[in-house]
Amino acid sequence: MDREFLQRLLSRDVLLAIGVTVFVFGIILRGIAREQRRTLAARKQNELVTRQPGEPLAPPQQSHLEKHFAHYANGVFILGIIIAVVAAFR
Repeated sequence: MDREFLQRLLSRDVLLAIGVTVFVFGIILRGIAREQRRTLAARKQNELVTRQPGEPLAPPQQSHLEKHFAHYANGVFILGIIIAVVAAFR
């Protein structure tokens, strides 16, 4: 990478645009995470309603991403805020 390209990439306007884009992407991911939690709750509720009396409740099978997606979404959201604030004070 040449020095001029790196300076243009780290300019205030470009950093601000990147920060706002990442911030908006974080908002979208948080909405998806919220919907995913609702879906998991509805599945659990359906499992409670449809199981036979006396049948033990099986623990929900969740992948790592399903468990921690909200944390990743919040991380992207906060990263966008940090980048935009750094760009504003640059």
